[in-house]
Amino acid sequence: MSVVREIAVRSNCAALLNAHTKKPPVASSDGFAGEMDSARGASSQFGVIRIGATLFSASAKDAKKWSMQGSHLDYVRLDIAKNNLARRTGEPMWFKRDSVTVGGMEGESVGILRPVELAESAKRGAIELAEIIAGVIARALPAGQWHRAAHIKAEMTKDEIATWPADKNATRDFRNAFDGADEIMTRYGILSKITGDGKAGTRFKLNSSFAEIAEELAG
Repeated sequence: MSVVREIAVRSNCAALLNAHTKKPPVASSDGFAGEMDSARGASSQFGVIRIGATLFSASAKDAKKWSMQGSHLDYVRLDIAKNNLARRTGEPMWFKRDSVTVGGMEGESVGILRPVELAESAKRGAIELAEIIAGVIARALPAGQWHRAAHIKAEMTKDEIATWPADKNATRDFRNAFDGADEIMTRYGILSKITGDGKAGTRFKLNSSFAEIAEELAG
């Protein structure tokens, strides 16, 4: 660390030093993100640096909290663990693994980390959840009939399931999805909701598609 600091002083420049982390317990880095103590070596090295950050692949837990498209393994989070020069950011900066071609059309494909904006799952917006439910019914289930939430979930793709609320939050999230109403207009038609008791749970019905609405108005 002293050598790196001397290079920065003599060259009048910033110096970036990369270090490995300790091995996460049970192969999980959830407790390491944003923690300087996750770096290998003596803790005294943290006192020398002015800005410290951690870089980890997104975990399965992150996938539940943040709205991700596809596998969470495609995403990387950068968390500021120490910042003597400015206020620490409370949320991670997100990147997605991608590739670019270097050297023209017949060049070499090189992996990169592309900055992306991710919204928290809780802030994904109720409208998105309602749109997904309506889309699943339009694609895989009969319209004009009531369908239990479990039956709709069974027809979802992997990406769609990632947006499904946890059981303990389902009633609240469904209510928010409809903004407190019993029906909402989606791109697939009018989606209705009814909340039953016990095993009945919440049920949904896609009443009309836009094509059907247009036919009714034309008739």
